[in-house]
Order: sequence, then C-alpha cells, then structure tokens
Amino acid sequence: NSKMNNQLATIQEQEMQAAPFTATTPLAEKRIAAEQMIRSGLLPATVACVDDLEDPDSANRAIGAVIALVEYGNEINIGPWVALHNMHVVSGKVVMGIHMYTGLALRHGILIDVIADYEKVYKMNPATGKHDLKDGQPVLMDYVTTVEITRVYKQLGGIVKTHKFSKYWTEIKKAGLHERDNYVKRPTTMLRTRCITEALRLYAADIFMGTYETTEMLDVTAETYEVDDDGNAVSIKQK
Repeated sequence: NSKMNNQLATIQEQEMQAAPFTATTPLAEKRIAAEQMIRSGLLPATVACVDDLEDPDSANRAIGAVIALVEYGNEINIGPWVALHNMHVVSGKVVMGIHMYTGLALRHGILIDVIADYEKVYKMNPATGKHDLKDGQPVLMDYVTTVEITRVYKQLGGIVKTHKFSKYWTEIKKAGLHERDNYVKRPTTMLRTRCITEALRLYAADIFMGTYETTEMLDVTAETYEVDDDGNAVSIKQK
C-alpha cells in the first residue's frame, strides 16, 4: 500500500539527520541524550515514555533501548528518529517494524510483489486434477499468501533474480498463533507480514542479517500487542 511504498522516501529524507550520539560517544553522555529524547515526549510509547523514568529499573531499560536503537540505526545508515519510530527492543533484541522492513528492501532496490493474499487452497484430486467435493462444494484445505522478491545481485555481476515464497495458514496454526487476538482479527494482514519478512530474511540475508520483525518477536514473548491495518505494532503491553 501507499504507506509502505512511501517508507523509502521517508528513510532517505531522515538519513541526513545528525545522530544525537555515535559509537564513540562516552556512555554517560549517551544516557543523558537518551533521557532527553524520552523526556521530549516525541518517542512512540512502544519504545519509551516519560513514565518509564520514574522507576530506576524501567528507566535503565528505556534509556538502554533508545541507545540501542539509535546505534543500530547508525550501523545501517538510518537516521535516529526513523529508527526510534520504526524499531523496538523486545526481549533484549533489536527488531524492525514491517514498514522498516519494506522500506529497507526498497532502498536496496528489492521489489516485493504480493501475488496471492490469503487465498483459499482447495483439496485437489491427483487422479482427475480437479477439486475434491463434499456436498457438492470444494473442500477447503488452507489459506496461502505468496510474494515475489525481485532483486539485483551487484556482487554477482548484476544478475536479476525473482524468488517466490509462500506462507500457509497451517504454519500459523502449528505455531499456536491462530487463536491470538491479532491473528483472529486480521488474519490476512498477519499472514502477509509473516510471508514478507521471512522471504526477505531468506533472499536478502545480507541486508537484514537475521533481524526479526517486531510482531514476530512479540509472538514468542509474554507481551501482548495490537497492530494497525498495515501490520505495524501500535501498542505493546508487558505482562
């Protein structure tokens, strides 16, 4: 959609910002800068808020998260405010929102085409090549989302390859995720997000370096979250 497609322009515009600190800045100065950013009230609540500074333990976690996200952004040439609005720290790991995932792909010239979006998969009779029927109706077996990832491999002489990747709803069920709130309310969105991020980690490993998408990591923690229509985490609640 347009919000995801505009992420490239947003990232490129924000890259020109000067970081509030660098890898060589003394830790004490990084902590001061991070606390000032939190107190500004300009950070999303999914990263840190002023209330986090009231308790020493939560303050350390919040300040540490801001430092980690800014420095991670520096390493991949992303401006601090874009990093802080599109990345999170979950269970001690830096993760990216789906907008950051697709934006980075576009910035590196990788095209993402969704060619099947939560499409029904019916049981086929291998002998006839036709759908099996029950009470005169095709037998529904699964749902599938398929994406095509097209990229230029400059390190391989500029060859262009298109990779196809599919994610099935049965995989979501096997992982025990299908009864969770976001998957019940937005199955199409969640399956699409999983398909895109898994495909990019597989076919653009040199860019994403195994970094998980935010809601992927949240799914394996004790935290609950809500996503918007694009699959971006807009609310995270620790249990």
